[in-house]
Amino acid sequence: MALEHRYLLVDPRQAEYGDEDGARRRRFAGFIERGYRKMDRHPRLVAGPVAGERLRHRQRPRMIPTHSVVLLNNALAAGGLRVGGGDAEVRAISSGASAQVYVNARSRFAHGTVDDAGVPAVVARVTGILRALRDPVTGRPILRTVASGGELAALHLDNAHAGDVYVSAEPGWGLTGRFDPAVPVIVPSTLSPDARERVSRSAAERLFLEKGGLNELSAGVHGHRPGDPRTQAIFYAIGPDVPRGRKLAPSRWVDVARPCSGSSASQSPIS
Repeated sequence: MALEHRYLLVDPRQAEYGDEDGARRRRFAGFIERGYRKMDRHPRLVAGPVAGERLRHRQRPRMIPTHSVVLLNNALAAGGLRVGGGDAEVRAISSGASAQVYVNARSRFAHGTVDDAGVPAVVARVTGILRALRDPVTGRPILRTVASGGELAALHLDNAHAGDVYVSAEPGWGLTGRFDPAVPVIVPSTLSPDARERVSRSAAERLFLEKGGLNELSAGVHGHRPGDPRTQAIFYAIGPDVPRGRKLAPSRWVDVARPCSGSSASQSPIS
């Protein structure tokens, strides 16, 4: 829900947590509460299926409060890998708290720069750089998962269009694939103009934060690996085939998703 993206201000490490002596976070909590109450009263959401519908389901998405964001491509560049331009070796593509890192292999991409024999070495460098990322406050790893090779199959990520390395952040951290060498590897996560002005350490960082996306630099992001109870949503199902009053066991989106057909191959993220 976009409200939690923008207003999930509950972590003391968030840039705006103490603003207005706490009045801001209380006001933001009120925005979220009122938004959910409006959703609950929406007639189409509370009414039964219309003619022809066999099932209607509804899910309240959940976010994890986020205080900081890692610029993955900046981290890879700082580790000596080329991430931009026509001779890029790698590129990280992010979505919230997870990302795929692609090696620009000649056999895979039209403008590839890395020979097949050199791919394992590049993957090893990528995993080494990303596993070394540490929280400057706690000293703990920032990434909960850094997987490659056979590890991808265990995560059901061994797809032809998947990256060579998959990463997922610890709660509290977001990931971005934007590359800007004038900005630090770690930046605060905020979309509020006043907080942005206060925490920016340079004009380049201020501009970077100004252009942030909703699931990139917001107060709450999703995209973490399943398992954290804070990401578990409420699931409702209405229809003639749904037993009345039945309490469902924990389920996954893939349990109810319809198979996609006629999809085309995705475009290369590098070239």
